[in-house]
Amino acid sequence: MAAKPDVNTRVSLLETGLRELRRDLELPEDAKGVVVVDVEEDGVAAKRGVQAGDIVAAVGREPVTAPEQVVEKVEAAKKAGRKSILLRIERDGAAQFFALPVDAKSNGG
Repeated sequence: MAAKPDVNTRVSLLETGLRELRRDLELPEDAKGVVVVDVEEDGVAAKRGVQAGDIVAAVGREPVTAPEQVVEKVEAAKKAGRKSILLRIERDGAAQFFALPVDAKSNGG
């Protein structure tokens, strides 16, 4: 079951531990994190460069291994009054960083 960390980012996530998902997306066996399985093309995540198949390895400085952890961290950032969150994403063996707004007013979505 996919989880959405924020309706405004329009990203669906799944755990990397699912064997079928690893095989279908050709993920490395040692991949840790949460797989982005769908990104709505008009969402802020897509506009910032997040792609299906990316692995969210961390939110802020904290590693994540389940979609629920991403949701929790996004909600915590909102409650703390933050305007954005930083995702560390693994793509093609390289780490990339994406700042995504957590406030609907700031993301144009």
